[in-house]
Amino acid sequence: MSEYPDPFDDTYPRNSYGDDGKDGEVLDMNHIHREIAWSDHPYLNGGIFQAIIDRYWAKGEHGVIYTDMRSPYRVIKVANLDITDSEHNWQMAEFLEENWKRDIEGLVKIYTYWSGTCDGFHYQLIDKVKKTSTPFKVNQVIATLDLEKGDEVMFAHMEMLPYVGLNHPDLTKEEMMKRLASAAENITIKTGEVIHDLRQDNYGFRKDGTAAFFDFNIGDVESSFTNYYFKRREDESLWDYYYRVIRVNADWDEAMEDTKV
Repeated sequence: MSEYPDPFDDTYPRNSYGDDGKDGEVLDMNHIHREIAWSDHPYLNGGIFQAIIDRYWAKGEHGVIYTDMRSPYRVIKVANLDITDSEHNWQMAEFLEENWKRDIEGLVKIYTYWSGTCDGFHYQLIDKVKKTSTPFKVNQVIATLDLEKGDEVMFAHMEMLPYVGLNHPDLTKEEMMKRLASAAENITIKTGEVIHDLRQDNYGFRKDGTAAFFDFNIGDVESSFTNYYFKRREDESLWDYYYRVIRVNADWDEAMEDTKV
């Protein structure tokens, strides 16, 4: 695990405006012209996210989610693209860079996306976790982000789904799984990418019952699904395939919950 940044080193710079790695020209939020959309600003980079990231919210296998200090309905996902144990973050970054402005039905709404170096922001990303979490959780986040100088980092500013997993109060489990299958199918149709790792931690629902995915892996059907349960069958439609995978994963999630003490 990387020792950089040291969360207990108070000499580490706490302000990224003076040190943003090779990309430089951090956008100073205090002087941004409000009529210019953030996503179209010529100096869009890590500074804009430094200005809005608030508290630690959650973490996944390859990324960390923070709240937006200006809105309870939005979050910021942060992921290190230079981690060496997986290609997931690079694949997701390329996917988002190509598709985040397309407003694809089934994909979570993304308001702003950027990737680049933000060396001076590393300390604050960890420090915000320290303020609300246990030392154990801080160490988990350090390991997940695994930040080193010069690393390229991805920031995705997106909507917060009010219901994560199969938890919409007005829908049955069957209805939710069908809507998720349709959402996944549409993502594939619109982007040409097959998505997998369709677990409850990676999708959710809006209040109106529409389903959306906010995290997944990307890969070709033939090469990616080596597990028998996740391999698409010859006579299986794309929708049927996604429905089966979502159902199998949901059953496994429930089985794992039943084994917890």
